[in-house]
Order: sequence, then structure tokens, then C-alpha cells
Amino acid sequence: MLRRSMTHGRRIMLSADVVHRPAHEPNREIELRVDQDGQGRVKYTTISPKEAAGLVSIDDGQVWTTYFPKDRRIVTQRSPRIEEGNPVYQLALAAQNYALASEPAPPIADCEVVCVTATPNAKELDKRRYYLEAQTSFMLRLETISPEGARTVLVDTKSIAFLKDPPSMDLGVDESGLSTEHRPSPQDISPPSAARPFVGFEPIAPDSIPLGFIIKQTQVVGGGSDRFIAVRLTDGLVNATVYEWLADKQWARQPHFMRSGYRQVADVRMSLIGNVPRKAHDIILAGFTR
Repeated sequence: MLRRSMTHGRRIMLSADVVHRPAHEPNREIELRVDQDGQGRVKYTTISPKEAAGLVSIDDGQVWTTYFPKDRRIVTQRSPRIEEGNPVYQLALAAQNYALASEPAPPIADCEVVCVTATPNAKELDKRRYYLEAQTSFMLRLETISPEGARTVLVDTKSIAFLKDPPSMDLGVDESGLSTEHRPSPQDISPPSAARPFVGFEPIAPDSIPLGFIIKQTQVVGGGSDRFIAVRLTDGLVNATVYEWLADKQWARQPHFMRSGYRQVADVRMSLIGNVPRKAHDIILAGFTR
């Protein structure tokens, strides 16, 4: 069911009202209308919070296009789905790091549900519960349970309609007169020394990562002189990124994760972003700083 959810979840025609909590801002709720056309295209329309209402994103698996209504701007960039990897390989890795099982669950949004639980081998990681629609395996809810027993709902479906005809998949605005911006795509780097001409240092990439994580890829991200390193990690179910940059670099537009909570080794600073508990966060970063 997990494999089906990962491979076919975006091939279902539907319209849903979903609440999402970002991994880097777990106390913030974003309510979205999610539309899927059955051909892999997904449209997200922000309902709340008020300051972001009306923001529209369309992701076709290759290009991610976002309309920002406040400044009448359209931004295009490479779809983050390109980085997701092979679901079969991801689940094989997950089976090494988690005990997978199913358990009964009450209906969600009037849908029959199967709950797939993932209990980690590493006591520092969260237990995860995937609430999947019984017929399609579409994920209706994702919740985590911390090592201390705290429950967090990261994704929750308030209502959902499975459609016979595809919904509209355009931005819904007159694009004439709008400013446009194309953000540069991440550049895969191998070997790590190849990154030096772009960022001024060789990325730190340990041979082994704690808690069952592996390195999926090392990339140069950003554009122009504002480039830095992204080391993509996964344990099969959880994805995280260790960002690395020079400590003395001056930034025209400094990303939020560079401003606090980073570690430093010699002249390289690093920060981890991902849905992992604080203790696991520190253990993984320690694996890099060693």
C-alpha cells in the first residue's frame, strides 16, 4: 500500500481540502485546496493563513510554477519531485530501518482507511503513521509520534472528492503584465571536490550517516554568487537536507536556515532541515561535524 501510494497517488483525479504543517515550521498550519488531474499534475491553492491566501502552485513533475498574488509575480523552478527517487528502492531502505505493519483506523473525510505504521529501529526517531484511503492508497493523513510520545499531524485531509473529470489545472489569472522569475536548478556534484569552483570549498560528506540515513545526492544550489551545498539524506521514509556554506560569505539573499542553529567546522557552516526530532537532528549533524 505504501508503494502504491508513492507511485500512483498523484495519478488519481481528485479535489481535496488539506492542512499541512511544514517540517521546518511544525507550529504553523497551511490550509490548501489540492487538485489532481490524473496525469501527474498537482495544483495547490492556499486558503490560509490570510497573508498567503491566493498563492497558487502547479507541479507537473518536471516544472513547479508558483503565482504570488501580492506582488503579481510568477516563479518557475525544477520540480522537487525529481529528487524523490525510486519508491521501490526507498521502501527497501525503509524496511531496513523500520518495522512496518497495519492497524485499524476510523474513517477520514468519509473515506475508509488503512493505517500503515512505521516503527523505527532507532529510538531517537519518530514513529510514523500513514492513513491511506483503502481503495486508492491515497494518503489522507500523516502523523508522527515522538520518542517522548508527543503526537503531531503533519498532513490532514478535511474533505476529499474523487472526480470523473479532471479539474482545471491553470493558475486562474491573466498572466499578461506579471513579472516572471526562473530559479536555477540544483546541480548534482560528483565527486565532492567538483563543487569547489562553485562554492569555494569541498563539501563535507561522511562515509556513513547515523540512524540509518544515507546520502542520496550532493548538489550545488542557488544562483550566481549565492550558491551553497545541499546534501540530501533519506532513511527510506524521512528526507532531510544538510546545507553547507562558507562562514565568511556575504549573501544578497540569505536563506532562513543560515541565520541561527547552525554548526561550524573550520570555515564551513552547516544546518539540517527535515522532519526529525531534536535529538536525532543533533546526532545526524554530529556525524557531519566529526
